[in-house]
Formats: sequence, C-alpha cells, structure tokens
Amino acid sequence: MFGLKIPSGADTVVQIRLTVSRGRPPVVWQGSPDHSDDAVTADLLAKQNVAAYLWAALNRGKLQEDDLGFAHIPARVVAMRHGEIVFAERVSIPLMMPPRASPTPTPDDQAQRDMLTMVETALSTMQRHASEAIAQVSIASINALREINAAQAASMERAQQTLERIGPVCGREQDAGSMPLGSVEGRPLGRPPRQTSCGVVIPSSRLCR
Repeated sequence: MFGLKIPSGADTVVQIRLTVSRGRPPVVWQGSPDHSDDAVTADLLAKQNVAAYLWAALNRGKLQEDDLGFAHIPARVVAMRHGEIVFAERVSIPLMMPPRASPTPTPDDQAQRDMLTMVETALSTMQRHASEAIAQVSIASINALREINAAQAASMERAQQTLERIGPVCGREQDAGSMPLGSVEGRPLGRPPRQTSCGVVIPSSRLCR
C-alpha cells in the first residue's frame, strides 16, 4: 500500500492519519491491508468531510497542487493488531482534488435570498414608477407652455385689433376739434375741453387754434 510493506494478517487493521497540521492527526481511513491504492484514495475522496478538510488546507496554503492538479497529502500509515501499533510510516498520498462542494443551503440562506429578491423587485418597481412620473410631468409642462404661448398670442392679437380700431377714431376727433365755432370781437370762440372716446383730453386752447 503506497509503496510500503505493511504487515498482513486477518487481525491487522490499517489506518491513514493526515498530518497536514499540528495536533493529533485525524484518522480519515481504516481498513484491511489488502486494499489497493486506488481503492483507498477513492474512499478518501468520496467522504465529504475529508474533501472539505483538504480544501480548507489548500485555501490556507498548507497544501499545494502540482501542474497536473494533484495535491500531495502528508499522512501516516499505521498498522495495528489488537489495539497495538505494529507499523507506522510517513507517506505522501497524491490525490486529484474533487470539485468544491456547493454549501448546502440553510433556512437562513434561503431567507436572505428571498429578502434580496424582494428588495430587487421593490427597487425595480420604484424606478419604473419614477420614470412614469417624470414622463407625465414633462408632458404636462409642455402642454402648459403651449397653453401659455397660445394665450399670450391671443392677447397680443386682441391688443393689436384694439389699437387699430382706436387709431382712426382719435384722428377724426382731433380734426373735428381744430375747427373754429365762431368769433367774439374778431377772435375765434374757444371750446370747452372734451374727452375723446379713446380717452385723450383735448384742451380748449388747442381747440381754438
């Protein structure tokens, strides 16, 4: 096994203990000495707790992968009979690391995902409502400006028409006010001041001239 001459026998139990870190090495495999290397490594990689332990060691830099993707795991191979160690040797076990296991979702994880989904939906709804409100305000502003411009144009047009009507009337009244009504002792009589329909007050002195 792994190039080591391990004592055989029906009463012999082999253990593989990882020596990745300090402290008491964990036993990651136990069986009879007649197992092949492939069978032992397959059993090691099939255990999720062992794979997680090795990935943690890789993340901490305790282990390194070579160019082929193999991690060389330091371990001790221990053979025991009736509870007593009859063989112990250090060895490096090459393992092709399995893919990282996805963490099993917990109720808290699911609640967090649901909360994030609710927040994203609320933000999307708020953004859509804000866009609609801005569009409505823009349309209302444009319509209001159009109405103001139309009202100003109508007011200017009415003022122009009023000026056009007032002009001829004022001219006629001024011509009539300049004609003499008679004379006293050879002097033309004066006329009292009058107000035209356009609001212009014509003095009597101007009417007598």
